[in-house]
Amino acid sequence: MRTALTTTALPVPPYLGERGVGAVFAYRVPLRARFRGLWEREGLLLAGADREAVAGWGECSPFWNYGPEESAAWLRAALAAVAGELPAPAALVPVNLTVPALNGAELEAYLDRLLGRQAGAPTGPAEAPGGGGLFAAAKVKVAEPGQELRQDRERLEAVRRRLPAASIRIDANAAWSVEQALAALPVLNQAAGGLEYCEQPCASVAELAEVREAAICPVAADESIRRAADPLAVAAAGAADYMIVKSQPLGGALAAAQLAARVGLPAVASSAIETSVGLAAGYRLASELARGEGLAVPRPAGLGTATLLAGDVVDLPLAPRGGALWEVDLPGYAEIAAGVESRLTEDADLRARWGARLDAMGEYL
Repeated sequence: MRTALTTTALPVPPYLGERGVGAVFAYRVPLRARFRGLWEREGLLLAGADREAVAGWGECSPFWNYGPEESAAWLRAALAAVAGELPAPAALVPVNLTVPALNGAELEAYLDRLLGRQAGAPTGPAEAPGGGGLFAAAKVKVAEPGQELRQDRERLEAVRRRLPAASIRIDANAAWSVEQALAALPVLNQAAGGLEYCEQPCASVAELAEVREAAICPVAADESIRRAADPLAVAAAGAADYMIVKSQPLGGALAAAQLAARVGLPAVASSAIETSVGLAAGYRLASELARGEGLAVPRPAGLGTATLLAGDVVDLPLAPRGGALWEVDLPGYAEIAAGVESRLTEDADLRARWGARLDAMGEYL
């Protein structure tokens, strides 16, 4: 049993009880490797009061640099999941291998662990989306504060050696200026043997458009859509080739899919480094995005991130097998409830911080 994750119970505010929530828990879990500057992940889990009439569980885990108004979208996503406002799941969702900003022996050990556990897909590894039980795509973190371009290049070369047939994506999390992006992308494109896209190389829509115009590699927009006052501005400016879509920040899987349809760019579902509760909503989002674009199988999604957590709310996390997530592995109400209850502990600090944050988010529902 993976017990590194702990949960603690919070009082249910009346406004959540009126919306069908029967229990609220805060959780904390360490990460296996530093990711986006984080060493642990925290959030809230909401349980439906009626186990028969509602889908049951939702996750609300906004990062701490999100204010209460922006974080309220994450709470709306959890409430939508509790109420069963979720698209139907596809049979499987291919996922990309997520590679943190690691190098050298640490990177090789990480790849050994992730690639070594991809056998055992329900239809057999030979039929898995990546072929031979591997991933069809990899998303590699670049532009980590304190690291050099040389380290990004070496990381990409190592991933390409291990996954010679995979599509490779990179994510800069808006860390570059236009000048830095135009200097780095040719180097990284060559190291990867061709990039499928660079996710959010710069912060603004105008900067993305300038990088895309250079035509070094395709550009994907993430923050410029989900954190923008006008999420349609990216497409209107011709600033991206793809959009990254996340369920929680956009108010839920259905709301996110509806926004993606309005934007009109090819969409890739991704996670916000969630537990299996949040990942299950992301799975359904990926399924709906594929239906909206007429794809037989969802585009490889950034939903294989359960492997970054040192624990989960269920004993069998929603983690990749054969390079994909599978409908048969989606956790049910009872499984999540048992997992949350088995990880309960008294944590006054966690309860106080997330209780205060829940109150603040609730003001914006």
